[in-house]
Amino acid sequence: MKIDKERVKKSFSDSAKHYDRHADLQHEVMSKLFGRVSVQPKWVLDVGSGTGTLVGLLAEKYPEADVVGLDIAIGMLEVALAKNYKNNVRFLQGDGEALPFDSGQFDLVVSSLALQWMDPEKVFIEAARVLKPGGSFYFSTFGPKTLAELKQAGLSVNDFPAENELKRVLSHQFAGVELKAELLTRNYKDIFELFHYLKEIGAQNPWDVGRKGLTSRRKLAKMFVPENKGLDVSYEVYFGSCLVKEAVI
Repeated sequence: MKIDKERVKKSFSDSAKHYDRHADLQHEVMSKLFGRVSVQPKWVLDVGSGTGTLVGLLAEKYPEADVVGLDIAIGMLEVALAKNYKNNVRFLQGDGEALPFDSGQFDLVVSSLALQWMDPEKVFIEAARVLKPGGSFYFSTFGPKTLAELKQAGLSVNDFPAENELKRVLSHQFAGVELKAELLTRNYKDIFELFHYLKEIGAQNPWDVGRKGLTSRRKLAKMFVPENKGLDVSYEVYFGSCLVKEAVI
């Protein structure tokens, strides 16, 4: 899947001011990822830092460390800067596929639910490059069972990488690769509430409904007739951790 970066910038910048009110799934995953981090770094980088929530948590956990949040969307960075985090925090605009840092600068790189907006392999290469020898990389990303209900109904949903593919790509740069999968669910009143949620967090439409001609609200409503309990939707999340093999210059 080719990523339209200008569209990503605009979508997330437009949603930035109300992102935190709607991103409960993202915050849950972020909290779980934060709980897995078990190192003592001096330099920390969050790739795809969004509104800065994870950066704030890391700055509190590591008050003596320098914590950097990097995001491609200026609107997200403006919201993050307005939170007035401690002096050990700074934010930069940049692309996770081409990190604007020297090689071997960081002890810890993290990224929570941002890889789907980039080329994961390029991000892994860059994360390994900016990490010091033995540095740690922690991340979360969606797995192929995400939005399975939409796929089962015939909508064309972008494929997320499977566990074996992630491990294969990570093994080129990292050692001790560990992946843990969790299946989270969210309940929506109907398919249109799901669409609204995705729009409010800045997510691009993850399925090409036009290709199958399913463009009308009437057709979508017929496909997704929720029971009295609403519409349950699955999100498969991989939590990953690994160590950089060596300095990548």
